[in-house]
Amino acid sequence: PYYPLSPMPTKRKLLVIVAALVGFIFVLGAILIMEYFDETLKNTKNASEILNLPALGMVPKILLKPGSVNLPFLQKRLTEILIQNLKHILTIDASNKGAKTVLFVSTSEKEGKTVMACNIAKELIKQGNNVLVLNYSSDYQRISQARFSHVISRLLGYPDPRIDVDNEFLENASNYLAEGAYLSYENNEQFYKATDYREIIEQNGLKLNFEPDYVFIELPSLLHKNYPGDLLPNADLSLLVCRSNRLWRDADQSVLDSFTNLAQSKIGLIVNGVEINEIETVLGDLPMKRTRFRSKVKDLFQLQFYSKNHI
Repeated sequence: PYYPLSPMPTKRKLLVIVAALVGFIFVLGAILIMEYFDETLKNTKNASEILNLPALGMVPKILLKPGSVNLPFLQKRLTEILIQNLKHILTIDASNKGAKTVLFVSTSEKEGKTVMACNIAKELIKQGNNVLVLNYSSDYQRISQARFSHVISRLLGYPDPRIDVDNEFLENASNYLAEGAYLSYENNEQFYKATDYREIIEQNGLKLNFEPDYVFIELPSLLHKNYPGDLLPNADLSLLVCRSNRLWRDADQSVLDSFTNLAQSKIGLIVNGVEINEIETVLGDLPMKRTRFRSKVKDLFQLQFYSKNHI
C-alpha cells in the first residue's frame, strides 16, 4: 500500500526558517564587520582619502582564473584611463617644453613601480611617443608561485598563488622595451646630487640615441633609501605606487610628507593589485557573462530594481 509522506511539523518548519535566517544574518554581519575594520588602501577612493592625494588610476589583480571577467579588457581600459589622466596633468603644466619627467616612487619595496612605469611606457610608445625609463636596478626579481592556498599564503605573507605570473603585464621590461629605452643607473652618492635625467645619464656613462618625450625615473623606496632632493622640484610629476592590500602606517605618511614638501611638482597616486570587484567604482558594471538570473540576484542585493529601465 502507498503511504504518503507526512508533512513537516509546523514547529520544525519554523526552526528551519529561523536557522536559515540566523545563518544569513551571521554571514552578512561577518561581511559588514570585515568591511568596517578593513583599513587597507583597497581602491582609489579609499587610498585617496587616506593619503590625501589625487588618484590617477588603478590596476587590477592579475588572476590566473578571472572567471567570467574579461581581464585583458580591464587591463587595457584601466591603462588607457591612467595614461589619459597622466597626459592631462602634464598638459596643464606646460611650462617645461622639453621632455616631461615623471618620478615613480613608493614608500616600501615590491609595490609595483617597475611594472607600472614600463607598461605605461609601452603604451605611450605604441602611441608614437619616445619614452625613456631609468631604473635604479637592473635586477629583475621573478615572482615565484606560492605552493600554499590563498588564505595560508595571505597569512604568511607569501605571494598570492592566484596571480598569473606569466601574464604579459608582469613580463620583464627588457623583453619588450628597446635597449636604449630602458636603462639602469647606480644608486650612489653621485645620484643624490642629480638635478635632472641628463645628469643621471652622464654620471653612469650611458648614451641616449633619441630625444625623449617622456622620461620615467624609478626611485628606490622612500623608507629604505635616500632620494636626490634637487631632482624632485625639477620633475613634472611624481607618481606614488601603492599595493591595494597594504596598510598605511605612520612611517609611510611621515616619509611621504617629507617627500611632498621637497617636491614642488604635482603628486598623484596609482593603486596596484586591486580586487576585480573594486574596479566597478571606476568602470561601472564589469564586462562579464552573466545569466539573467545572476543579474537579477545582483540587482536584488543592491536594491536596484529599476536602474536599467530605459526612460
